[in-house]
Amino acid sequence: MSEEVAVLPHDENDLSVDEDEEIVQKSNAIDWNSLFASVEDPELADIMRSAIDSAINILTTGKEVQKLSVIRTLTELLDSDGAECIEKVIPLIQTVLKEEATNLDLHCEAAVVFKSIITDKRYTDKFVGLTDKLLNYILLNLENQKEHISAAAWLETLVEIADHIPVQAVTELIVPLAVSQADPGKRVQRRVIATKLVEKLCTIISPQEVRKELAPCAQMLCQDPNPTVRTSIAQRLSIIAQSLNNSTDCVSLLLPCLIELCKDDDAGVREAILNTIAICLPYFTKESRKTVVVPLLRKCTEQALFLKDDSLGVVARQLGPWLDSLQDVLSDQERKWFLDTYCRMIGLSMNQSMTESLTDSRNVTVLISRRMCAYNFPCFVQKYGDAHFTERLLPILEKFASDSDDEVRSAIAAGFHEIVALRPDEPTLIPPFIELIRGGASEVVDRITGSLHKILPALYKCANSQSNAPKINRSQLDRIVIGCNRLIRGTGSWRSHESYLNNISCIRHLVPSHDLFVSFLPMLKQEVLTSRALPCRIAAANTLFLMMREHPMSKSRQTVIDFFCNTVAKHESCQRRRLLLDVVPRILDIFSLEFFKEHILQHVLDMANDKVSNIRLQLCRTLPIIKEFLVLPGDEQTLLDLEKLVRQLLAKEESLNSRQLIQTYACEFSRTETVHRVSPSNKVKLEEEKKLWTDVEPVVAEPPKKEEAGTKESSAPASKPPNGSRIPESSGSKPPSMWRTSRTAKPKTAVVRPQPQIVVTQRSPSPMPKATASDDRKSRLPMATNSPLSARYKPSNSITTTSSSLSKTSMEPSLTRYRPGGSSFANGTSSRSSIPMSTGLRRSATTTTGFEHFNGSTSIAGKSSPLVTSSSSSCIRRPYSLMKVQSSSAIEKKPPQMSIRITSMT
Repeated sequence: MSEEVAVLPHDENDLSVDEDEEIVQKSNAIDWNSLFASVEDPELADIMRSAIDSAINILTTGKEVQKLSVIRTLTELLDSDGAECIEKVIPLIQTVLKEEATNLDLHCEAAVVFKSIITDKRYTDKFVGLTDKLLNYILLNLENQKEHISAAAWLETLVEIADHIPVQAVTELIVPLAVSQADPGKRVQRRVIATKLVEKLCTIISPQEVRKELAPCAQMLCQDPNPTVRTSIAQRLSIIAQSLNNSTDCVSLLLPCLIELCKDDDAGVREAILNTIAICLPYFTKESRKTVVVPLLRKCTEQALFLKDDSLGVVARQLGPWLDSLQDVLSDQERKWFLDTYCRMIGLSMNQSMTESLTDSRNVTVLISRRMCAYNFPCFVQKYGDAHFTERLLPILEKFASDSDDEVRSAIAAGFHEIVALRPDEPTLIPPFIELIRGGASEVVDRITGSLHKILPALYKCANSQSNAPKINRSQLDRIVIGCNRLIRGTGSWRSHESYLNNISCIRHLVPSHDLFVSFLPMLKQEVLTSRALPCRIAAANTLFLMMREHPMSKSRQTVIDFFCNTVAKHESCQRRRLLLDVVPRILDIFSLEFFKEHILQHVLDMANDKVSNIRLQLCRTLPIIKEFLVLPGDEQTLLDLEKLVRQLLAKEESLNSRQLIQTYACEFSRTETVHRVSPSNKVKLEEEKKLWTDVEPVVAEPPKKEEAGTKESSAPASKPPNGSRIPESSGSKPPSMWRTSRTAKPKTAVVRPQPQIVVTQRSPSPMPKATASDDRKSRLPMATNSPLSARYKPSNSITTTSSSLSKTSMEPSLTRYRPGGSSFANGTSSRSSIPMSTGLRRSATTTTGFEHFNGSTSIAGKSSPLVTSSSSSCIRRPYSLMKVQSSSAIEKKPPQMSIRITSMT
């Protein structure tokens, strides 16, 4: 009984183990039913398909969005499975397009994709016949399309791919299509695109085909009832004329179309054809231009002037090209008509009131015509400048330069260098140039400073010319050019500012070196330090070096060198210190290597100790450029110094990133090759420096004085400056006061001629303070008595003796009424030596305006004033030619009880 009990538990354990094993075996068994069911799952089937099969499936059963996706990714299928895609997918896409002819999105997307495939040479070269296949599909879609938008998309595609299709296919397939689309029964949009297709085909097929097929089509389009179609074909007749390239064919086929379109009722058509005529003119015969085109253009111009419609601006724009193309067939009368018409257009636009509103279309048209006339001004200067510049064209230029419209001034400023090139010896161009700059408009100054290097040589030549009598001298022109810098700097256009700073470098050949250093170097130094844009600072430094190179004095050159090596290289701003490294390539290009090593190299190498890492990195980038110019074995020590510097920079640098960059630059430095022979360019620069740097101060010859005809001048020593002014005798019973300024509402300009020499001969009985060093007040004005020039011209005591040119007996009676009563002076001769010239009285050109001298006689008129004004404007006149003063200036009044006497005339 016990044995049975012992066996029972064992049997139960075995049964549980068997059940577990059966459960495990069942879990590990393959479920074939689920596997077979998963094969039929559509989602898994899509995953298992290839790209081509998926595209075919989507195009067959997919939605519109999925079809669009397949069409957009067609190029990717061509890259991966090209042959299979061409065989299966592209025909299926064409089937879908045929079935869904009204689906605009599909057709537009397919047109874009077909165009990209045909224009890509990768596909056309790899798959032969692909272009022809796609072209056939495009033509089929174009024929099947009833929707005008999708048809226009296929036509536009055809226009863009025409030059990628073989010429034979174009002639056989596309040319007939273009002719059929130009039929008046087609939609307007198709006919407009047909004009574009005709233009494109003219550049592809032969001239014979153009004359046979496309020229009649163009004639039909010129007679189209829709003005939009006529405007479109009018814009493209010039391309047809170029394709024909035969004057006889152009006259027979195209000239009737031009005449017909010029008479069109629509202003847009006339505007288009007037723009086209200028391009077609060279392709017409000389006889047709003289007998047909010129009368046609005159009629169109008169019509535009009468109607003042949109065609007026086109006529004003094309008047110059017409004149240039017809100049060989124009008679003198016709040439005069062109100039008169140009002046009429300008007069019409100038008469427009400034208060008229531009909302009126006619006012806008007149303004546009004025802008176009300004654009054509250089052309008329070229054609009529020799005969009519001064009397007819110069007043027009002055009006344009002071016009209220910025676009007009910009147009004339953009072509001002052409005017100067055509009239290089015309001093009257200086005032319009000043007026353009004086306006201050940024776009005007930008246009004129962009070509400043072409304008300034002629203007400086006119300013220095004595025969032409310019109204402005060289120093005033210098100030105008410097003023351009302030104007253009304030605009914020750094490209224009850079162009200006580079272009004014031509002044170094036009202005004496001394004046160059006085006038332009301070401005350039300021730009080097204060310009915000780095290109502007580099441009200023470049011009500064070019001007320095022309100066013969080593002392003056050293000031520029010290400016860069001390002021710039040791500036507190790291951006300014870096500028010295930025201009190293320009220094090596401008100067010889010897100059660079002597004056610049050591200061460049010293920047290795700069505290800013960017400066040190820039130095490493500059070292290979310096190494290229070194010549071995002469510069071996310099090369060793550069290599040592690179090692020091690597050793001292603590930043990991900076060390990597320095190592990169060091590798570039090691790969840079040096030369073993002095370059010819360096020899030339060294010879030029020896010729230029003579250390001899250049002598600037002063312009000779001009003597007026009919005036009698007394022979006086050349060292004495004129100190008086002569005024004409006044008419009337009462002479005007010669010591008072006649105040008028408007200042008048007077001419001051060489004046008589005046010295004080008697004084008032009232005590005069003695001249002391503290009481002697110096004049603030230039050319005062304490200046070197005044000392040079200061009269000596010997001048106070009796003059042989003046009679003492004739002068004494005229001075008696100014003599104080009870004077102890017996005669004027003894009194002249009693009052020294150091009494503090300054000679003034304005204190002698009361004298008149005619034929050696002298008289004093007017009434004395009570006191002398304290703010003296006295100065010694410059011994130059005639000068201009304003009549409203402050003229000194004659002090009381003072007698003066003329001792000599200059």
